[in-house]
Amino acid sequence: MDNYLIIEKLGSGTFGVVYKAFNKQTDEIVAIKKLLHKYEESSSVKIIINREVKSLVFNKHENIVKLKEIINEKNTIFLVFEYMQGSLHHCMVHRTKANAPFSEAEVRHVCFQILQGLAYMHHNGYIHRDLKPGNLLVYNDVVKISDLGACTRDE
Repeated sequence: MDNYLIIEKLGSGTFGVVYKAFNKQTDEIVAIKKLLHKYEESSSVKIIINREVKSLVFNKHENIVKLKEIINEKNTIFLVFEYMQGSLHHCMVHRTKANAPFSEAEVRHVCFQILQGLAYMHHNGYIHRDLKPGNLLVYNDVVKISDLGACTRDE
């Protein structure tokens, strides 16, 4: 983690905390998910990590969030992802408060991107199982599927 400077906490969930960070080597902003449980202590953490990492490795697509690096430091796992501005849920709430709902064209564009990512995952035999606006990340006009920890592979 020496290569990263934590900027701010973005959010937290059942299995981890997500931070916005600066990569000192590449001068880029990234998102780092720090898993809350030690890797060696919890078999459920191992299962989630294995599912998420395998799903991300086999599903490289422009509408699926990119895993850049995995760091194991003192049995704490950090997953380094490309940085996205926020979730679709956050965008929906913000736009509702601003009384600026999505246009039909915007809804179509968002849906198309989600379906493109899902089609790619399904083609590779993966099922997301936790698709919701909070797990769809947005950067400008690009929507990406994230949080693949609940993914299963259809054998």
